[in-house]
Order: sequence, then C-alpha cells, then structure tokens
Amino acid sequence: MTVDEVWGIGRKIAKRLTNEGINTAAQLSAQSPKYIRQQFSVLTERTVNELNGISCLSWDEVKSPKQEIFSTRSFGQRITVKDELRAALTTHAAIVGRKVRRQNSLIKKLVVFASSSPHDERYYKQTIVYSFIMPTDNTCEMANGINQVIDNLYSTDVKFYRCGVGAIELTNRNFTQPDLFMPDHTNSNLMKCLDNINYKYGDSMLTLAAEGHEKKWQMRREFLSPQYTSQWRDIPKIQC
Repeated sequence: MTVDEVWGIGRKIAKRLTNEGINTAAQLSAQSPKYIRQQFSVLTERTVNELNGISCLSWDEVKSPKQEIFSTRSFGQRITVKDELRAALTTHAAIVGRKVRRQNSLIKKLVVFASSSPHDERYYKQTIVYSFIMPTDNTCEMANGINQVIDNLYSTDVKFYRCGVGAIELTNRNFTQPDLFMPDHTNSNLMKCLDNINYKYGDSMLTLAAEGHEKKWQMRREFLSPQYTSQWRDIPKIQC
C-alpha cells in the first residue's frame, strides 16, 4: 500500500514522506515514532503507532448527554399580542421537553427570553430564569412555568421579533433524588404517550392547547427545499 493511501496521511505529508524515501505503509511503520513526531506532527506519530498495532485513538460509543438544550426562532411576522407570544414560547418548550426526555434528563431551571429586532430604534430584550421546585421533563410543567413569567416578558409597546426557551442545569433522571414530601409531577406515562403519538404520526400531531392552533408567527418556509425522501407532497411526479 502506498503511503498516500494510509488513513490520516494527507497529500502534502505524503509528498514529504516520499521525498525522504518513505513510499509505502510498511516503510512508514518501520520509522521511529519519535523521529516522525519531530519531523511532522504528533498525529503522524500516532499513525505510525497505529500501523504497529498500538491503539492511540478511542471512539466514544455512547454520545454524552447535553448539559443545555435550547430552542429559539425568529418570527415570520412580528408579535404584539401576549397570547401569541405565550403560544410561541410554549411551542419551544415542547421541543425542548421532547429532546430532554430523549436523553433521559430532567430540568432544574428554564431560561425564557423574548426580544425585538436589534435593528429596531428601541431594542428590547428580556430574559427570565424559572426554577422548578423539583427537576422535571413534563411539558405541561414547562408550559406552566412560562405562564408564570409571561407578564414580566411581555411589553405592550414592543413588536417581538424573536423568542426562545432553554433547559439548563440538566440532571440524569436515573440519579435524581426525589423529595419525600413533594408529589411527583413528571407524569412519565403521559409524556411517553405524547412522544409515541408524535413519533408515529408527526411532531405536531398532538400538542398542548397553550401552543395555539393558528401559528401565524412561525418562520416563513416558502423557499424551503423539497423533502423528497420524507414528505409525500414532495415526491416527484412524472407525466408520461
């Protein structure tokens, strides 16, 4: 095998190796790792060790859970009504909740923010951190948290351009200590049912009433690329 076919050896390094008389993988494996490191780099040294059966790189088989999960979007049209802002924030909370449950985590604190455009004459941005008494992954509890802070976020003279929800201080569900005197409001069976229905029939098939029905604030998608492999409506039609 020529040296330029070895994984990790780029075109430029292969040329330099060839200039030094190292033309094959066997010749590269016979070199001193220390010398290769001095002349090239630690990555090339690792390649030499790997060719000799010495493992230098490890692969993470399980992806570590995220420590923070956010969902934010700009609006397709400005929001001036409190209920519409509430619906947008609740929709983001539902997205965050689904992702949190997927990695088997619970939320200790929820970050909720809303803002106008930075190009507006008077820029407005408000961020509130809502703390749960007990960590949760229940979308209903998250929606209730948004309902608690919406009055402090909303302003009547602001045309809102963007909003978002973020889950911070996430904890593993399996290692969370419950409270003897606090009832468990996570309702895992309900959330599992919600996720299963939306997984089978589509993400927006089953939603909270607080998310609203007509989401005029959603991003404009007139120029979205066709989804040929996942949407029936986008399958190409051929007239013969």
